[in-house]
Amino acid sequence: MAQKNGWFVRVCTSQTQASGIDLSIGLGGQESSHRAWRRWNSNDETEFDVPEDLRNVQEIWIKGEAVPNDRNVHMCVCFRDHVTQKMEFDDKEEHETSQGDSDSCAC
Repeated sequence: MAQKNGWFVRVCTSQTQASGIDLSIGLGGQESSHRAWRRWNSNDETEFDVPEDLRNVQEIWIKGEAVPNDRNVHMCVCFRDHVTQKMEFDDKEEHETSQGDSDSCAC
């Protein structure tokens, strides 16, 4: 379960058809920091914190890839008490998002 004391991810399982999501993460604006992070599977918790070293950075980069491809994924990137970036894709999608950004989430 997410502590929600910084950046975390929420997967909208009611709208996600993919059985998994491969996630990569890093600092926003610093491509050399981008790295493979984890695979979320459909039986995992729907909310989970980002790695500790990135939990409170000003801006993060995140990439999701549907497993298998051509299956819908709906997920949201959140900082503490609000959504900063909604992501909807069936292949792969990447974004940089800052603590002060605001978006709506479908779940």
